[in-house]
This record gives sequence, C-alpha cells and structure tokens, in this order.
Amino acid sequence: MAQRMSFELHEGEEVILFERRHPAVLAGWLIPPVLLLVALGTAAWVLTQWPDWSQGARFMIWLIGLLPALGWITWRVFDWENDHYVLTNQRVLHIEKIYFVYESCVEASLDRVQDVRVQMPSFMANLFYYGNVEVETAGATGRIVFSAIAKPRKVQRLIFDWAGLSPQHPETEIEEGQPERWAADAPRWRRPHQMLVRMFFATLPTNGDNIVWRKHWWILFKRMLGPLLVALTFLAITVLWVQLALLRQGQIIWLLGFVAALLWAVWQAIDWRNDLYIMTPDRLIDIEKRPFVFEDRLEAGLSMIQDVRYTQPSFASMLLDFGDVHLQTAGEQGSLTFDSVPHPKRVQATITDRVRRFRENLKRSELERQRQEMRGLVEDILGEQSAGSG
Repeated sequence: MAQRMSFELHEGEEVILFERRHPAVLAGWLIPPVLLLVALGTAAWVLTQWPDWSQGARFMIWLIGLLPALGWITWRVFDWENDHYVLTNQRVLHIEKIYFVYESCVEASLDRVQDVRVQMPSFMANLFYYGNVEVETAGATGRIVFSAIAKPRKVQRLIFDWAGLSPQHPETEIEEGQPERWAADAPRWRRPHQMLVRMFFATLPTNGDNIVWRKHWWILFKRMLGPLLVALTFLAITVLWVQLALLRQGQIIWLLGFVAALLWAVWQAIDWRNDLYIMTPDRLIDIEKRPFVFEDRLEAGLSMIQDVRYTQPSFASMLLDFGDVHLQTAGEQGSLTFDSVPHPKRVQATITDRVRRFRENLKRSELERQRQEMRGLVEDILGEQSAGSG
C-alpha cells in the first residue's frame, strides 16, 4: 500500500483507511462511454460489411470507430483509480489527481476535527451503501469531503474515534486501547434483510446512556393530515358504493386509491420516526432520513459544543411547548439543529448539563494523566539517584 501512496507518512504515522470512491460511481461514469462504444462499434460493423473495402480499410474503420470510446473508458477508469481518501492516526487527507494535468492534496490534523457528517443522497447510494463523509475542521482547511465512499457510517465512526471525540466507546476498543481499524464487511447483498432494514429505518447507536428525541407529535399530525383526509374521502365513497352499486371498474379504482392513501400515511409516519436527535455519553447526533432515498447524519463531540440555545417560532409551538434547539460548534459551518422537539427548554438544559459534566470528566482525566506522568518522572529521578549513590 505504501508504494502506491502519493504522500509521505510522518514519524509514527500509520494508515487506517485508504479508499477510493465506491465502484458504483465508476459504473455510472462508464455508462456514456460504453453507450458510445456500442454505437460506434455498430456503425463500424455496418460499414465493414460493404464488400468493396480492403482489409486495411476495414482495420482503419474499426480503429477510428472504437478508439475514441475506448480512450474515454480508459481515462474514466484512471480518473477513478487515482483519487483517494485517507485516514491515518494523525490526519485526514483527500488526494485528487488527473494524470499529467492536475493534482491536489487537502489535509487536516485530527485534533482540528469538529464534526463529521454523512449524506447518502439517493436511492442508489442507500442501495449500495455509499455516500459523502464531510469532515468539518477548525482550521483554514474548513471542510474535507470524502465523496461517494463505501460504508460512510463506518468511516464517520472511524474518524470520530481516531480524532479522540468518542473516548467512551467500549465496543470500538481493541488491543492496547486503540480504536477499531478498517476491515472489509460482508457485502450488503449477502445480508438482504439487514440491507432492507437499514434502507428503511435510521440506524441508532447501541452503546451507552443514550437519550433520543423526535419531532413533536404536532409535526406528525400535520404530515398525516393529507393522507388521512384522502382515506376518509374514500371511506365516505363507500356510502355511494353501496347506494349506487358502482361498476367493477369503479370498485377497483376505489380500492387502489384507498390502499394508496394508507401507504401514504404509513410512509409519512415512518419518515417522521426516522428524524432522530440523539445524545450519547460523548456526542450529539442529528439524523434526517427518508426511507430508501436520503439520509443526512451529522455528529459532533460534546467537547466541541460551543453554545446551546432554543427558539419557539410560532404560536402553536409555544402553546404545545415544542421548538428548535440550536447547537453551535467551532467549525466554519458547524451547527446542529434539533427541529421541533418537545420541551425545548428542558432539552437545552439536559444537553448543557451533559456537556458540562463531560468537560469536567475530561479535565479530571487530564489532571490524572499529568499526575501519573509527574509520579513516573519523580520515580525515574529517584531511581537514578539511588543507582548513582550505590
């Protein structure tokens, strides 16, 4: 691996993740040149069927016909192959390269990482489990984007762990207290049940003392109002169905419309259920998910939270006691918003209290580490003195 890297490792630096865009992206890139190859190949075949062409002329027709498309395919493959996303135990890097034309390397130290966002913006991204991982930093670099990378949730967790933003993750600890490393999982198509569940429902962290908030029931009521009114309309039509004895075609249309209204209502309920706001012992998570087609997952460590405030922007929100809780980090665009959560003042107080206690624990841990270092230094000095006197 090291021979293929276009960057130098620092002293003590170790590569944790070295990946390209998902192969599905390459497949999408190859569709236009492959279609061109088929079209030009068909045209070349038709032309070479004429009996008047010599063998050399036929060869030139095939060469002229296929060379542009083959060159385009080759360029696409090399353009996909030489772009890399890298995580080491010291930094994150995005290497973008076009052979003989362009090369850039954007990097940021792990101690500058503020928050990490995952976006799976399409059905194909959810199906093949790839997406964009946006790393927000506090430095001039701003944001580093791992575009269309495989297993984006796992990449997000890796960056979080190696950046030291999730020191309380017992399930990610391995030998010598190091966070987990990149390892190939079984392809999702070999786990169809798990694949469908994760495409349909948001994935929640399972460790620690987690608090989960959803949007207020008023938001669900407003979303359900349309499909429920449609369903009630179709139920009202049953009166006409009985009174007027609708034709079979009318009954089929009624049945299809009623089932569609119910499915619409179920979809709205699941869509509401999938918007989650989570506080774990060490981080805050903002999940916006639409089944099969979209997922936006933003995570920030509790140590990175700068301030917490809430707003209740309407009469209904004040009457029913729900509102938006805004959380700001030090990143350039580092903000999380818990939209329309019940009892926003209580949510604000809960988050503020956990952030305070988390920082106090960090300070105690740091003081204990310093005391251990000082104790070890004193023991070494005393040991040297006793050895010298002996």
